[in-house]
Amino acid sequence: MSNKKPLLPRDLMMFFNSNREIQRFFHDLVVVLDEALGPDFLSAIALTGSEPNAEDIIQALVPALAAMMESKLKDLELEIKAAGVNLHNPHALDDLAMTSNDNFSGYLIEELKKRVTGPSSSTDNALARFDGVTGKLIQDSSLLLDDDGNLSKDNDDLLVTCGANKTLELQNIVYEDIQVSISNVRVPTSNAPTERLYNHGIGGGVTFPVLGFDTNEYIYFDIQTSHSMKLNTILDNHIHFMTPTDGTGDRFKFQLDVIVAGIGGSWTVPAGSPFTPEHLITADYTNKHKLFEIADIPASNTTVSSIYKCKLTRIAATADEYSGEIYMEFTDCHYQKNTMGSRQEGAK
Repeated sequence: MSNKKPLLPRDLMMFFNSNREIQRFFHDLVVVLDEALGPDFLSAIALTGSEPNAEDIIQALVPALAAMMESKLKDLELEIKAAGVNLHNPHALDDLAMTSNDNFSGYLIEELKKRVTGPSSSTDNALARFDGVTGKLIQDSSLLLDDDGNLSKDNDDLLVTCGANKTLELQNIVYEDIQVSISNVRVPTSNAPTERLYNHGIGGGVTFPVLGFDTNEYIYFDIQTSHSMKLNTILDNHIHFMTPTDGTGDRFKFQLDVIVAGIGGSWTVPAGSPFTPEHLITADYTNKHKLFEIADIPASNTTVSSIYKCKLTRIAATADEYSGEIYMEFTDCHYQKNTMGSRQEGAK
């Protein structure tokens, strides 16, 4: 290295005089850069006008140094590749550093060892993957993440492996159905709704089953909660129905009795049971698919596969009773879903 002492601007000397370590570091840095980078570096930080202060020097030094270092690193990388040295082999670069003929080349080789490099081209929006175990080489992938945060795969199926006793957990709740077809309900020996075949207002002679509820008629059905249902959350029960005649302005009412138990738990009556919602027919429902909210059953699912046993009865309305039957098509429950199944067979 050169023994010449660089001339530092007066303001810069005054700036560093208060800290001897900083002064020594800057002095050594300028010596190294002057020797390693030569006139190109000195001209890159040349300042015009009056004598520069410390702030001027630093503001000029940083971008010039970064650009010059990047240029030198690229030149060295090309030379090493041309010599047949594997840039991703740290031992080969260690050997180069040991045999380099000056400190600055050794420093550049150390910087190359820290670099992470990849292929000459890549797939737009593809996620980069490490290639090997060095942490210095990346490769292209078929997994895509677009600017809106949508994850996809550009060829075959997207496979997700969670590992043992793990699953995908949603941070924002979504909703799903637990469905009970009318073909799966139990009817009593008396006071049962009438099983009818109805054409749903469509001609041609094809009919489909419905349950026609008159007052004081009831059914039983059971609900087992899904493993994906968030524990201790509301279960929203409702029926899908229609009326065979116009009942605008009339009312009808149902009662839902519920008991519930989680696995290993005792049967309890959830708060609010029996639920007794009443519905006002606001328009002609004839042959229209309508939905009637029966109950928001309070949080009772303490485990996966909790069981709700339900009895649904049509009871007398408070006034203006609809005289016809209520044709029930389906009963189901909306529930909050927060995982893809459960982590274990019997536990969330």
